[in-house]
Amino acid sequence: MPWTEIRTSTGRVYRDWIEPVPRIPDFLLNSIVYLYDDELNAETGAEFGASGFVFYIPSEATPETHYHFYVVTNAHVIDDGFSVVRFNLKDPSSGLERTQVFPFEAASWVRHPKHDIAIRPMPPDVDSSVLNLMLWSLDQFVTREEFRDKNIGAGDDLVYIGRYMGHAGKYENLPSVRFGSISMVPNEREPVAYTANGKRREQVGYLVEARSRSGYSGSPVFFLHRHALNNSRLVMAQFDLRLLGIDWGHIPEAVPIKDESGHLHGENWKVEVHSGMMGVVPSWYLLDFVKESPRLIEQRNRDDQFYLEHPPTGAPDGNLPT
Repeated sequence: MPWTEIRTSTGRVYRDWIEPVPRIPDFLLNSIVYLYDDELNAETGAEFGASGFVFYIPSEATPETHYHFYVVTNAHVIDDGFSVVRFNLKDPSSGLERTQVFPFEAASWVRHPKHDIAIRPMPPDVDSSVLNLMLWSLDQFVTREEFRDKNIGAGDDLVYIGRYMGHAGKYENLPSVRFGSISMVPNEREPVAYTANGKRREQVGYLVEARSRSGYSGSPVFFLHRHALNNSRLVMAQFDLRLLGIDWGHIPEAVPIKDESGHLHGENWKVEVHSGMMGVVPSWYLLDFVKESPRLIEQRNRDDQFYLEHPPTGAPDGNLPT
């Protein structure tokens, strides 16, 4: 990161430490899956739904050859009816057949009893090698201890990857990258209260200065702690990115409507606007949930038995952060 000379409007020249703008590796865009309400809308790329991402855990029975794969998004995404998942294919067979759709039922998702998290185990026989997908492991999640030891807090940079609804991709997922910074850290005593789809919700989480939009719910949010090499802008995923949490949505606020002279149109006349704040569910809730959920543990035990009885069906080699 170079020293740079800066000239002020008065002509004064001084030197400052300027950090290069981050360059996000293209393969990180493969972190994302899209969620839809039904198979047809997934295949035709309907302009509504949400985002999600995939992580893995090595099988305890056959850790060298088999892995448990999970899709994660927000519980409210599943509650709103978006349970069908669309993946990009690594080697599409034609100009149109560029994705694979998994028509999961809402009941097959495992919802966290308290936090805005939902997890769907992938079938044990899924061939991950055909999916154009980068997978995250649990050791890339920010833990409570790491949050404390790294002194993560207000002003720290982050990056999140999700679905820009206005140009999300009809025939394939085209994720977009956005940036922001932490504005407020989680406080167990003071959950964030907000209203979504007419329902009042509360969630312990980060408040982030970032312009989240509809469609980004379920996006992975990464703490950006770069170790710049030779003044490079390139972000090294395995060193510089840690999963901070899951985007649960932007926080709206109601603003009174006024005329040009500043007078209110009426006491109850208000318009909902984007506050500029995004809510993020802390990663350690996801980490605890996948390790401790009885339903997920039971599923892993069944899948481990399946793996013992079947040869490898695909491994995440080539899909891991590099």
